[in-house]
Amino acid sequence: MKKKLFFDETSFQEFKSKIEITTNILPVAIAELKVQGLKGVSTLSYESIKKGNFVQTFHEHHKNEMGKHDLMRDAVYEKYLELYGRNTKKLQELEDQYKVGIGNTFSLYTFNHSFFKYWESVLTHKPELEAVFNKSRLSNYNFFDLVTIKGNAVKIEVPKEPFTMYATNSRQIQMMDNIKTFVGTASEIGLKYSDIIGLIQNFLTTYDVYSVVKGKHGLSDDLKEINFNYNQVLTIQ
Repeated sequence: MKKKLFFDETSFQEFKSKIEITTNILPVAIAELKVQGLKGVSTLSYESIKKGNFVQTFHEHHKNEMGKHDLMRDAVYEKYLELYGRNTKKLQELEDQYKVGIGNTFSLYTFNHSFFKYWESVLTHKPELEAVFNKSRLSNYNFFDLVTIKGNAVKIEVPKEPFTMYATNSRQIQMMDNIKTFVGTASEIGLKYSDIIGLIQNFLTTYDVYSVVKGKHGLSDDLKEINFNYNQVLTIQ
């Protein structure tokens, strides 16, 4: 069975931001190309340099421009660039950064991605988790599988299903229901946070960046809010 719990928006946005680090280089590269003499070039766009051909675009333009002038046609190209104060230093730096980004492979589990990413580094030490991992499949994506660039428009399309969190068996659902019932009963009979937290804290979030529900306490002081640690709950088989 598979029962949807929630959509992990935080992890989804974090994943997109890794891609945006690369796409955000494009407007910077365009601005630098214009500084370096390509202002007003109608064919210059994000799409025209999406393969990372920043320096090539610079040279193609200036060699073409040099050839238009009779006095410059036989000049040394490097001297021509020096005369007009053009250089590729910043463009090369941007191109190197961009090419690293577009060369990346992005891996996503088909569902419960943040859960599986949390546990994959310790899988060899926890063989009991192998059965859990068999329920999801790791898919690899190239940069341009996730990014479309047309003209000066950039569209990032990250599949949402990997960031949808599911319970994968009835025992996980039962455990969460049991904790909710327990906390509700404790509140009704006047027990306090300190009376019960030790009994259930393994299945609740801690206030840190590693839990799926980030930055939230597992149980509020008034016992009204419960935030499960799905990294633990979803290991129940």
